[in-house]
Amino acid sequence: MVREAKRSCANGPHGGSDAGCVKKQRHCKQNPNTDVSVPDGKGAQMISAPVLAQESSSQATCGNEVIHCLQSGAQPCPSAGILALIAGSRSTGCCRNAAKKQETSCPTPRALPAKPKLDAAAEIQRLQAAESPEEILNIAQGEMDDDVVSQAWKQLVLLLHPDKLQCMDEEAREAGAQALHVVHNAKEEMKRRSQQACAEVPLQPLPDGKARLLESASGSRKYEVKWKISESMDPQRPVEKYEVWGPKYFSETGDSFDWVLLATLPSLQTHFVLVEEAPTQQDVMWAADRVRRQNLPLQVCAANGKGTSEALTFDMPWGTIFPWLQGMSSVLCPRCCQLSQRRGAWSKCGGCNFSIPTENGITLRCPECQGEVLWSHRGSQLSCTCCLKKFGGAAAQDHSKQTQAPMRPPPHHGSGPQNSPRWGSGGGGGRGYGGGGRSGGERPRH
Repeated sequence: MVREAKRSCANGPHGGSDAGCVKKQRHCKQNPNTDVSVPDGKGAQMISAPVLAQESSSQATCGNEVIHCLQSGAQPCPSAGILALIAGSRSTGCCRNAAKKQETSCPTPRALPAKPKLDAAAEIQRLQAAESPEEILNIAQGEMDDDVVSQAWKQLVLLLHPDKLQCMDEEAREAGAQALHVVHNAKEEMKRRSQQACAEVPLQPLPDGKARLLESASGSRKYEVKWKISESMDPQRPVEKYEVWGPKYFSETGDSFDWVLLATLPSLQTHFVLVEEAPTQQDVMWAADRVRRQNLPLQVCAANGKGTSEALTFDMPWGTIFPWLQGMSSVLCPRCCQLSQRRGAWSKCGGCNFSIPTENGITLRCPECQGEVLWSHRGSQLSCTCCLKKFGGAAAQDHSKQTQAPMRPPPHHGSGPQNSPRWGSGGGGGRGYGGGGRSGGERPRH
């Protein structure tokens, strides 16, 4: 905005501007942003300049010039007074506009209504009677906003924290712990519903190398499997957890069925160790031992509220790794019905030396664990591959001799030697023939 001011200065003794005008010109040179009309000797000359941003300083400067002219006795410059009045009016208007703008742009914040303070005992009773996840979290039915669900969950978690329930009795603290568990389950259910409605099934995990055997000793075997996490996570396919599955049973042909969940892992974990000490994992291991399977399959799936991904399968070497699974099967002799170790197409019977064909092969099962019973490579021991129980061979015979009870004489049946070395001096008890009877225990002739 350009402002024009017109003034006439009385001629001084030298025909020029008076002292006030000289100072005004000096002031205008020092403040080039002020609009001034400076007269020359012949008439008024109009000079325009940008308006100062701060009108208050211009008002103070022009007012000082008028006072200086009056004190020095010189005739004051009319333009200086005009500029002072204009600057003062503009300064007052700017202040008023600034105040109105500040009132408009910066309204006084209103105090938000305070949240009602919850009572822990009352909330525990409410949670025990609640049924749906929305009722547990105290939100509207069908609410799917994650922020609303998280805020309600945090409020209840802070209220039911164990440290906040120390002033209650033991029964109330136990009820609070159960209520806190209910709150966590409600949040997980709301997340599952949200993902089921909006998300997609995760992608299949990628393997990170082959399965690795950590421990091969019987009773403490360990296998480790690893997978990779994708570098760029798809927000439409979130991974909430990983599930590890294994077969609990195998058919005689080696087909797997009845898969069981072995572990549920967090989304950032990328490995799993199969250990024989865990009961459920032990069942999977022993299932492969029963049928002497060459490899044990293990599956890893990524899961979210929408469902599970395609399974990543690890084939862990099994039958060829553990020595007790590498025995020989049995054949049954058709002549003397004796079990012998199978040795190729024809096997020699250990009782009658009969050549047993391979068609007479038989699979023996342990009566306790249903594991396959095999001969060792030298044929000296027959034991279970699953529970390692011994059923035959030299070791089993030695064990049976140690645990066998001493033989007792038979009851009195009217015959037999009275003092036979086999039964001892007190054996027999029958009626004697010719003193001690015959030494061979042969029945007397009539």
